[in-house]
Amino acid sequence: GLRLPTIQFASTEVHVRDEETSVDLEIIRIGDRARRSEVTLVTKDRTAKSGECYVELEDAIVFEPGVSSVIHQVELMGVTHWEALLDFEVELDPDSVVGAKIGRQLNSCRVKIIC
Repeated sequence: GLRLPTIQFASTEVHVRDEETSVDLEIIRIGDRARRSEVTLVTKDRTAKSGECYVELEDAIVFEPGVSSVIHQVELMGVTHWEALLDFEVELDPDSVVGAKIGRQLNSCRVKIIC
């Protein structure tokens, strides 16, 4: 049968300085790249809140045939803060995946905003 490729984040955690205006996340596709695959990225608050520290996201990521890696940007709001650490999560929505499956380990990426 058809073996679906796996879509996952390139890493479980990304660090960004609080003066940065955006953060790049790499999403990779492993396995058969002959077809188109897509998945939706969604953000989830942790100690960093959307609308305050970063811009909430619900974006479709498309892997065209032959493509193995997509870089997607999350906008940061450049808030100076007093907490030592702010973080939020970006997840691959399992209900949104088309033409692929989502990796079990790397299905989310934690963004740490470091001051």
